[in-house]
Amino acid sequence: MQVNGGNNCMDMRKSFCYRNFYSDNGTCDGELTFNMTKKMCCCSYNIGRAWNRPCEQCPVPSTNVFAILCGSERPGYYIDIYTGQVIDIDECREIPGVCENGVCINMIGSFRCECPMGFLYNDKLLICEGKACPLGFMLCAHRTELLPFIVFGRDSIRGAFTVI
Repeated sequence: MQVNGGNNCMDMRKSFCYRNFYSDNGTCDGELTFNMTKKMCCCSYNIGRAWNRPCEQCPVPSTNVFAILCGSERPGYYIDIYTGQVIDIDECREIPGVCENGVCINMIGSFRCECPMGFLYNDKLLICEGKACPLGFMLCAHRTELLPFIVFGRDSIRGAFTVI
């Protein structure tokens, strides 16, 4: 790829991406279930803090090292090499496996996952995971709490009959 009259290479190797990096001992955890490039891991909004095995800490946003890797000083964006414009990274399209079992919605500088009923968003793995409900409960539409449900006109929690 030709950039500014010279040749530049883009590292397309894919490896492990980690949600957490611990600088006190140089270790990582929160390995994502899908591999990606260092640029996608470290430059996307709220994705990775370290990449590869052994793990290498991602550069800190707003530093020169971050700008060199990411082409922008802010996570979630890159700079178009031909126009110089700051462009939003479409994490939904670029990161395979993100929001698995749900719907990924790209947002300016970020993304969000919408999980179907019965699934909860795991912000460590960036996927929607099935949530088992105790017998006699159903999951609310907004997926944050369990409610008792009525079985055959009988309130399954209090044991009282209810007209339905």
